[in-house]
Amino acid sequence: MLTKNNPKKIVLHTVWYIFAVLLLIYFLLPFYALISRACMTLEEVSSIPAPLYPSGICWENFVTGFRIEGTVNFALALWNSAYIMFLRVIGTVCSSFICAFALSRIRFRGRNILFSAGMLTIMLPGIVTMIPLFTMYSRIGFLNTHLPLWVPTLFGGGMMPIFLEMQFIKSIPKGVDEAAMLDGANYLQIAFLIILPMVMPVLIYQAVNAAIGSWNDFMGPLTYISTAYPEKYTFPLAFFVQFKNASTPQQKQPQVQAAMSLVMMIPTFALFCFFHQQMINGVSLGGALKG
Repeated sequence: MLTKNNPKKIVLHTVWYIFAVLLLIYFLLPFYALISRACMTLEEVSSIPAPLYPSGICWENFVTGFRIEGTVNFALALWNSAYIMFLRVIGTVCSSFICAFALSRIRFRGRNILFSAGMLTIMLPGIVTMIPLFTMYSRIGFLNTHLPLWVPTLFGGGMMPIFLEMQFIKSIPKGVDEAAMLDGANYLQIAFLIILPMVMPVLIYQAVNAAIGSWNDFMGPLTYISTAYPEKYTFPLAFFVQFKNASTPQQKQPQVQAAMSLVMMIPTFALFCFFHQQMINGVSLGGALKG
């Protein structure tokens, strides 16, 4: 049955949907511009004004990026980024879970002091620790290698992942641990056979975050890898070095840059598509356990 408020609700819903569509177009417009430029020829992308859409798909742009002559090898850089990402994900997830379990479930002297000291590091901007880290890595021979990009993840991967996992572990009743101990389980068995499956959603969330952060990392390789070691370049660093001194459209090749940018986006987009539900569950799990 119609009510007097129906026309007003229809107008409000219509305005809301129009606003949502316009907002969606606003956020998708840069992606459309990138995709259209990646499919254009050099003549099309260099014309003023540039066309809104390509006359056809120029697949050669995606191949040319891996065949550019020079010191940069994009295929090798892609492999470097992939295996560094794998190591960082494994290191971050494993070490952060072990630290979070120890700080949440095991009572030992100095636990609160250790936790407080770790939380203080969150307030330090990355730019403050850049020079001390560079000096330390230089003295131990880590410069111009991939070691500074993944070895630190073996020591917890930062305090934020540890803190987040601690909150999820604390939401699990301690009676679970006590029941396991009565059955003869030790701390390692409790951690990996009981607690680990329960916090798997948040670990997946941490793994995806670590993977995306590693894949998009530019400052790390730029800081620790010099131009004398092009075989050590990651994909973002190779992209920067290849096109930083270009001046003419033939050197800049904006259509190739757009194609390489799309290639770089594929892994992160795929990760989000495959694990978006697990990431949502990972964020909401703590409250669900407490309830």
